[in-house]
Amino acid sequence: MRSELRHLAVQTIGFRKPIAAGVVLILIGTLVSLAYPPLIGKVIDLAIGGDSQSRNMVGLLCAALAVVLMLRSALSFCGGYLLDTTGTRLVNRLRERLFAQIIDRDYGFFISQRVGDLISRIQVDAQTIRDAVTHTVATLLNQCFMFFGALTVMLIMDWQLTLLILFLAPFSAWISHYFGRRIAQSSRAAHDHSGNSG
Repeated sequence: MRSELRHLAVQTIGFRKPIAAGVVLILIGTLVSLAYPPLIGKVIDLAIGGDSQSRNMVGLLCAALAVVLMLRSALSFCGGYLLDTTGTRLVNRLRERLFAQIIDRDYGFFISQRVGDLISRIQVDAQTIRDAVTHTVATLLNQCFMFFGALTVMLIMDWQLTLLILFLAPFSAWISHYFGRRIAQSSRAAHDHSGNSG
């Protein structure tokens, strides 16, 4: 596993800076989005139970929400754009290298291998590596960042409700694990069918 990860990391040489920049922008956008719950809660409190002077603050808080929304959208767009463009260049380089290695093989190699499997490796496997290096890593880091950030905000706002949600978390994790295995099996089957159809 470590050798595979090390080999995968080697393939990202020349693309690490834009990938890192894209991930950082997405994480900053996630951090900005954590301001939603406190701001919305404050708006509701002022609109319902506040006096006339407090209600004047509602407009300012709504403007702040709009700014937060636009900032989060801009950061997410820039981060996603960097990851997509870098991933496209990365997958093109992988396909060129893989094709060059396959074309140099001797005649016996092509006799023992199915053409559909070779085409699938050039097309599907390179795309899978691209997704693993860019979107999968970014999504994993983003979800972890969002989880701990949201947990902190929830504990500050209402620790009792947070404990109830954490009590139900193992059940949700089991459901995710169950469906995750089914999706992985379906993905492998789709990969095999792609080779067969080729």
